[in-house]
Amino acid sequence: MRLAYLLNVFMPVDLFQQKKLNLRKIGMDYRKVLINFNFWKYTLAFCGLFAALMAWDTLSPFYLMGYLKFSVLKFGFLQALVYVFFILGIRLQTISICPLGKLILGGLIFALVYFIFGLVALIYLPQHFLWVMGCILFFSTSSGLIFYSLHRIAVETPKAPMGTTIAVFSTAMNLFGFLGSLAARAIQF
Repeated sequence: MRLAYLLNVFMPVDLFQQKKLNLRKIGMDYRKVLINFNFWKYTLAFCGLFAALMAWDTLSPFYLMGYLKFSVLKFGFLQALVYVFFILGIRLQTISICPLGKLILGGLIFALVYFIFGLVALIYLPQHFLWVMGCILFFSTSSGLIFYSLHRIAVETPKAPMGTTIAVFSTAMNLFGFLGSLAARAIQF
């Protein structure tokens, strides 16, 4: 409850900070967000993609520079390439004429498929650099395709103050980012 109090004091819902704090209303606002099924559906999809990207960010120096013995310059180029493909996915989303629901479903399916292929390639075929990077690049593009839409829908779904929704969303995102980085430790070369 202290966290809710501090969030309301430093991030008020409206421009005029309330003189009297209504803890019951704050609790009800958090409850609205926490029990909203659609919020969690989009948030968990977003967080899963974010966790996978954080796992790659954690694992990539060990894979590219440690296992494959690439230079720092090549490592930097390949990391930049992963995020160029992510941005390409974002740009593809803006020119897509596909309905948003189908775009998200298709993006999630492709992201899941390339995540599985990439994970299998990293675990069983790490010496096949092109297979691994191809899967990572396609995963990154698929993630970029739906990343913004998942975030936007998740945050706008609950009928609660935006600060409350963002607080819950950000907490989940940070937790999944940590778990993704932690999961990367399980892969050994």
